[in-house]
Amino acid sequence: MNLKKLLLFVFVLTSAKLVAQDNDIITDRPDQTESSSIVPKGSVQFEAGLVYEKTYSDSIISFKNYSMPSVLIRYGISKNVEARFGIELLKERKESSTDAINTKGISPVMLGTKIKMFEEKKLLPEMSFIAGFIIPFEGEGSFHQKYISPEFRFVMSHTLKERMTLSYNLGGEWNGDTPQATGIYTLALGFSASDNIGIFLESYGFLTQDESSDHRLDAGLTYLILQNLQLDLSSGFGISNISPEYFLAAGISLRLPE
Repeated sequence: MNLKKLLLFVFVLTSAKLVAQDNDIITDRPDQTESSSIVPKGSVQFEAGLVYEKTYSDSIISFKNYSMPSVLIRYGISKNVEARFGIELLKERKESSTDAINTKGISPVMLGTKIKMFEEKKLLPEMSFIAGFIIPFEGEGSFHQKYISPEFRFVMSHTLKERMTLSYNLGGEWNGDTPQATGIYTLALGFSASDNIGIFLESYGFLTQDESSDHRLDAGLTYLILQNLQLDLSSGFGISNISPEYFLAAGISLRLPE
């Protein structure tokens, strides 16, 4: 509990998704709230990150999960449409008082698209739609899925002030093994601390039919090195019984050409 309070204190002091200037890179990381922006036509954007996540199943056995790295590649097809490709190298470590078991593998491949639907107008948010599916044949070991699994999100954002935005997502996903869908919600408040530094605070969660809901809080910092190059740090913790105890993440994003 002390660690959670410390992480939250660090978030408030230093943590944000940058409210970008014209031509600055806009990413779908480090938060869980996907942006409503589309990668410029003809540009390729690489977004990669490392994640460490710790959770306990009980007082005896603990689980540690690593994503090293996760990679999202976005390509601007037109002014209002982008293509998306994602994959992760995963590791899970199960520890007990007597031994430790490591499982490694490549996640199934994600293919998808983001489509701009509306520009922001008065009380109406800027809105885009993300649709994709997971191809199971690339998975290995415990990370394998039996079936192709779809996912979708409506992604929206409001400009509250010159340097502050409110973004939120609503959607669903399937895990490829069961017919039940998992609902997804996110809500993020972001603001620019300077022309180069952005901060976000976020709440998000996963809602299932047969299991308890998973609700989490996180926050983070982005630093714009160049108009097309950005670094990020973030961290968070779960507030539900089935949620991870905490997680830490770092990443880099690059858009080509500038």
